[in-house]
Amino acid sequence: MKYLFLLFFTPLSIAAQHDSAYGCAYVGTVCEGDVPKLKHFDLYPNPTEGLLVIANYPLNTEGVIFGIEGRVWRRIEQLNREIDVSDLPQGVYLFRIGNAVQKFVKL
Repeated sequence: MKYLFLLFFTPLSIAAQHDSAYGCAYVGTVCEGDVPKLKHFDLYPNPTEGLLVIANYPLNTEGVIFGIEGRVWRRIEQLNREIDVSDLPQGVYLFRIGNAVQKFVKL
């Protein structure tokens, strides 16, 4: 039981670090202080065959589409209300705006 506990919790402590010089917590390579505080946005239709509609997000915000395996499929510097994802392969994806994440399925 001791080993399971260490294996489970050790990566979490390594992944998050605090940089007191800049006053922000790093998760991976992103400074949490640089990420807009957004709790939720709407993403529909889900599942989709090509066009995603995004609602309830701040203007001039960056969005990122990740594969479920963590690969970045697309970075969108200036989000529009609609995003064409017809070129993505079928699968499950994560769409991140700020620190909020929504899952969607591409058919």
